[in-house]
Amino acid sequence: MSRIDVTLFCGCLISTFVISAVEAQQPSKAIVGTWRGASTCVDKVKFPACNDEEVIYQITVIDKSDSVTVHADKIVNGKRESMGDNRFGPGARGTWVSRFPLGRDTGVITLTVHGDDMDGTFIQQIQGQVRRMSLRRQPG
Repeated sequence: MSRIDVTLFCGCLISTFVISAVEAQQPSKAIVGTWRGASTCVDKVKFPACNDEEVIYQITVIDKSDSVTVHADKIVNGKRESMGDNRFGPGARGTWVSRFPLGRDTGVITLTVHGDDMDGTFIQQIQGQVRRMSLRRQPG
């Protein structure tokens, strides 16, 4: 390998490490954006009030933190209806997690991004899994 080849190789290697380090410091980059898909009930016998829904999640970074806000809407009669905002933080193995009080129980929503696809679960810690979500990143 010539001296120029070695220099180019080392430069590319250093650039790769720098880009990887920047992305590691910005874990929210992969989840930010608009996502659309389905939120389906996993046990309508146990949770009879649960309805399958078409959902839209608008995800933004919370200033100067590693957390994001998920603004969730459901589509009702062709129109967006807000379900509110939840704060999510990084969890284990690349997940995003939100925990919140739910009466005597605790709700836990976990989201996992796979490129332009995202899946998730909504679990009540005492009652069990309520929903499964499957969304796709929207352009723009």
